[in-house]
Formats: sequence, C-alpha cells, structure tokens
Amino acid sequence: MSRANAAAERGIALDTYADREFGYNAYFMYTEEQVVRLSGDDLRLAYQNAVMLLTRAFKRYPSDARTAVYLAQVLASTPEGVKLDEELFAAAIDRSIRLSPKRVQAWYIIANLSISEANKYSIGSKERVAGYASARDILSKYIALVPGLAEPHFVLAQLYYASDKPDEAAKEAALGKNTYVGGVTAARRAVAYYGATQDLPNLEFFLTEIVRMAPADYASAYDLAKVKFLLGDVATAKAIVANLQEIAPAVVDSDPAFKAAIVQ
Repeated sequence: MSRANAAAERGIALDTYADREFGYNAYFMYTEEQVVRLSGDDLRLAYQNAVMLLTRAFKRYPSDARTAVYLAQVLASTPEGVKLDEELFAAAIDRSIRLSPKRVQAWYIIANLSISEANKYSIGSKERVAGYASARDILSKYIALVPGLAEPHFVLAQLYYASDKPDEAAKEAALGKNTYVGGVTAARRAVAYYGATQDLPNLEFFLTEIVRMAPADYASAYDLAKVKFLLGDVATAKAIVANLQEIAPAVVDSDPAFKAAIVQ
C-alpha cells in the first residue's frame, strides 16, 4: 500500500484535473474492495490514501457534490486505530446535502451514525431510544424531499421495527411497496424488512425481483427457493435448487438442513 500511495501522490503532483478522477477511483477501491479485503496497517494506509485524494479534490472543487459524498462515505468507515477528522467529516456531510439534497448517501450516513451511537447502549435505555428516534427523524426528512422513492421507506420501516413500533413499520413498508418501480437496491431493502417480519408473500415478491434483476445472486435465489417451499410451491423450489446444484453447488451446501429436505 505504501507504493500505491506514493504513486497516487506522484500522479496528483502533475496538477491536472485528473485529480478528481483519482479521488473517485480511490473511493471505489476503498469502499468496494480494500475495506473488505485488507486489515491492520494495510487498511489504514488504503484509508489514508483515499482520504488524501478525496480531500484534495474536496478543497479544489467546492461545487462537486460527488466528491463530497464520497469523502463523507470514506470518513464514515474510519478503520480501527485511526482518529476521525470530525471537522472534515462534518464539512463533507454539509456540502453533500447542500449541493445535492436528494442524493441519499449523506442522509444514510448520518442516520447510521445515530444508530451506531445508540447501539452502544442497552436495549430500552433512554440513550438508545433517543438515538433511534434521531435516525428516524433524519430518514423522515429525506423522505419528505423525495416521497416517491421506495428504498428509504423500507429503511425507515426496518428502523421502526427495530424500535418496537410494528404498526408504523408496516405503514412505512406499505408506502415503500406502493412507490416501488424496480431496482435491486430497493428490493434488497424490502427483503431485509419482510425477512425480519416473516411476511412470506412480500418476501417472495421482492426475492423474485432480485433474482430477475441480478441472476448471479445465487444466495437470493436459494432464499427464494426456501420461501417458495414454505408457501407450498414445492415444484418451483425444487427446480430452483436443481439449477443451483449445477451452477452454484456451494450455495446449496450452505444450508444442509434445507438441502436434505428438498433434494431427493
């Protein structure tokens, strides 16, 4: 990672407009690959490289909302042993929302921070209740800006459910389904909620959507087979599993009990 960081510094030293692209690329590398694959000093170096490149672009291009969002997202995933630059983080969040208020990422970041802080306290404590309430308020404000977007409704539904408010959760999920017009991300959010509430018909619908839009998501296909089986559609469940045994046998093996029940 030291060599990679040095190469990045040499690239931006050329002082061209490519430094913004350096930041974009560093963001994708860090959030999609390095934060999952690296640890320890390697992860810290990767983080420092991404922050360095994005901060440079953040200061140089004050009207670029994309850089602000990416910087906020990287800072929100500060690795262990690295102190968060809270002033820079607050500035990145503020610019993200100010320049692009309908872009969802910044809202999710601050809502997740409220949830993370709340989770440090015991269930039912006033601090945890207040933290979840703050996160719900943040998401509600975003939904007011973009009422026709399904995904945040499902996120808020999950948060209501986690806050032991099932009626509010069900109402929010219904709004999400009513505004759903497609999209893997929204469907995954719906699956998370309907899976937690064990609403099998809606779970079937959104898992079918995921499999349709992301056919290589074999784990979701296996989950769909399980739901089909529970709903009594054994023939379709068996067909899904038979296909998975051909193309992704490890996925089928991940649940030996279900495999034993359906593979005959």
